[in-house]
Amino acid sequence: GDESVARNVALLLEAAGRVFLGPGEQCRSGLDCSACSAFRPHHGPWGVHLLTSLAVSPTASVGLRKIAVRLLLQIAETFSKPTQRQALGSLVKVLQLHRARDPPTL
Repeated sequence: GDESVARNVALLLEAAGRVFLGPGEQCRSGLDCSACSAFRPHHGPWGVHLLTSLAVSPTASVGLRKIAVRLLLQIAETFSKPTQRQALGSLVKVLQLHRARDPPTL
């Protein structure tokens, strides 16, 4: 179904970000990278918006939401300023929503 398609696309995007990198390496240039920007369509504003929607969706599985959060974190760690800020804001939103559902602790 739709969940399966979304999960496979998210996993593909996650893997595509590592195409030109060795194990443990990460490109911090995002859309500004001449080598790997073509493999990072999710680094644009619309991609961040869609990933945010997946990350906060109450109907998406926990696994899919985790992939979306990992991708948002990947984008937030780049030097592409507009989408970096957008991804950071999305991660804050995810944390706030998660925190609101957690029972209070002392």
